[in-house]
Amino acid sequence: MARKRTPTYIPLKSIKMISIAYLVASLIRTFADFFALSFIIAASKANYHGLDSTSVLLLHLAIGFAFSGFVFSLRKSRSDILLSSFGSLLSLGLLSIPLFTGFFPDPIFLGFAMGLGRTFWNNSLLLATKQNKTLARSIDNAGMLLTTLLLPFSIFAATNILPAPDQSLFPLFSFLCIAQSAGLFSTVAFYVICNHEAPACLPENSKIYPSTWRDDLIPLIARSMILGILLALFYLLLIEANGFDFLGSFSSSKHLALITISSFVGILFFYIINHPLRTIGSAPWGLLLSGASLMFFVLYPENIILLAMLTSLGIANVFACCRRACRPEDLLATPPAMLLFNFAPWLFAISFGWLFYQLKLTPMLAGVLLVLAGLILAWVTLRAFLEQLLSIALILPYKMSTHGPGIEQMPYRGPVIMIANHAAYLDPFLIGKVVTRRIIPMMTSVFYDLPVIYWLMSKVVKAIRVEAATFRREAPELNDAIEALKRGESLLIFPEARLRKKDDQLLFPFGQGIWHILSQLPETPIVPIWVEGPWGSYASHYKGPPFANKKMDFLREIKVVAGEARVIPKELLAEHRLTRKYLQETVLANRTILGLENASPEQNEDLAKD
Repeated sequence: MARKRTPTYIPLKSIKMISIAYLVASLIRTFADFFALSFIIAASKANYHGLDSTSVLLLHLAIGFAFSGFVFSLRKSRSDILLSSFGSLLSLGLLSIPLFTGFFPDPIFLGFAMGLGRTFWNNSLLLATKQNKTLARSIDNAGMLLTTLLLPFSIFAATNILPAPDQSLFPLFSFLCIAQSAGLFSTVAFYVICNHEAPACLPENSKIYPSTWRDDLIPLIARSMILGILLALFYLLLIEANGFDFLGSFSSSKHLALITISSFVGILFFYIINHPLRTIGSAPWGLLLSGASLMFFVLYPENIILLAMLTSLGIANVFACCRRACRPEDLLATPPAMLLFNFAPWLFAISFGWLFYQLKLTPMLAGVLLVLAGLILAWVTLRAFLEQLLSIALILPYKMSTHGPGIEQMPYRGPVIMIANHAAYLDPFLIGKVVTRRIIPMMTSVFYDLPVIYWLMSKVVKAIRVEAATFRREAPELNDAIEALKRGESLLIFPEARLRKKDDQLLFPFGQGIWHILSQLPETPIVPIWVEGPWGSYASHYKGPPFANKKMDFLREIKVVAGEARVIPKELLAEHRLTRKYLQETVLANRTILGLENASPEQNEDLAKD
C-alpha cells in the first residue's frame, strides 16, 4: 500500500516568495518561446533557404499546438512541472538540430513541444500558490501585464539579429538554444524551490455536481471560437493576404512602442475588472472596438497608427479575457472541458484561417465579423456581460476590499448559502462584485415585478421572487430556494428580510425562512458575510430615504468580510430559535476581523424565548 503523504504547513510569506519565483520563471520561459517563434517567422517571411513559406510554417505550428492540447492534466502536482520541463527540453532539442545538421525539422514538432510545456506550466500556477486562487489570479495578471511589454521586445530582438540573405541562418539558432536553456533552467529551479503539493479541493462536490452546458461548456465554446477568429486574423496579417498588408506601416520602433502601450492599457483595463466568472463578459466590448477600428482602416487610411492602437487595445483585452475565462481551476477538470480549453482554440484557428483565406476576407469584412462576434458573445454571455458593465459602473463610486477566509474557502461546486446584513439597496451588487460564485438572489416583488427588471431577474439572473406581504400562509420562494440548492446553486439571502433603517440597529432579527431551508438541506454550507460601509451611502436609509436628496458616492470604502464556511450543527437545527440566533452571531462576529466590536444580536420576542 502506498504511503499517504502528510500535508505540511507552509507560511503565507513562503507561498508568496514561491509565487514570485513562478512569475520570474514564467517571464524567462515566455521570452524564450516568443524569441524563437518571432525569429523563425521573420526568417520565413524573408524567404531564408531551409524554411517553409510563412503560410505553411504558421499552419504547422498551429497543428503542433493543437496536438499538445490532447495531453492534459490538472492534478495540481509537481509532475506538471516535470512535464513542463520536458516540453522545454524537447523545444531545446528541436532548436539544436539546425546547428548540427543545417536542417530545420517540421514546425509541427516545435509547436507541440512549446504547447506541451506552456500548458503544464500554467497548470502548476495553483501549485505555486498552494491552491490560493486569489493569489494565483494576482500572479497571473501581473504576468500578463509584463508579458505585454516582453512580446514586442522579443519581436524586436529576433528580427534584428537576422543575417543578410546571403549568409547562413542556422548558426544563429544558438541564440534560440541559449534562450530555451534559460527557460529550462528556470523551470527546473522552480521544481526544486516548489517542494510542496497543493491540497485537493472538494473532490466529493466534483462528482455530485458535474459540468453543465450553461455554466461551463457554452462559455468554453464561446472562448474557443473567439480565440480561433483572432488567431485566424493574425494568420492573414502575418502572411499579408487579402489586403492585410499594412505590417510595414508599423516597422519603426516608435510605432511598435505606441502599439505596445495601447496593448498594455487593454490588459490593465482587464486587470482592474477581472473576475473569475465575469471575465468573458469583458470580451464583447474589445471585439466591438477592434472590429470598428478595422473598418475605419479602410475608410481613413491616413489615421492608421491611431486605429492600430485602438485595435491592439481591444484585441489585447479580448486575449486577456479569453486567457483568464473558464480557467480549469474554476471548473471541473473533465475531458470535454479540458479539450475545449486547450485544443479547441487551435482547431478553430486552423479552420477559420483556411476559410478566411479561401473567402478572401478583407479588413473591412473582418471588422464586420468582429463586430458581429462581439454582439453575439454579448448575448451568449449576457449575465456576465451585464455584470461587467455594472462592475465598471461601481469602480468610481465604491472602493472595494475583501477580508476573511470565506471567499477563498467557498466551494466552487455544489450548494452554498451566503447570508449577509442588509444596509443598502446595492448590497447584492457589492457582494456579487467580489464573490467567486454565480449568485442567485432572493428578491422582493416590489423590485422584481418592475418592467425590464422582471425580464432580467427571471430570464438572466434566475432570481427567486419573494412576495412583498407582511403576513402569508404560504412561502413558495422557500421551495424555489431548496430546489435551486439541490441543483448545486449558490444563494444570497438577507435573513433580516428588510433594509436597515436606524443608525443604532446593526442587525435586525433573522426570520424563520433560513431555518426552513436548512432544516430540509442540513448539510448545506453557510458563508456568513458582513458588509461594512453601505450604511450612510447613497442607497441607504441613512438620514433619509435612499436615492433622495443625497450626494452620489465617490470612492466610498466598502469592506466585504466573509467568515469561514460552515455547516450548522445538527443540535442547533433542531430548534429554529437556536439556528437563527447562531446565524446572527456568526454574521456579527465577522466585524471583529475588521477590528470592530462584536455586538450582541438584537432579539425579538420569538428569539428571546430561548
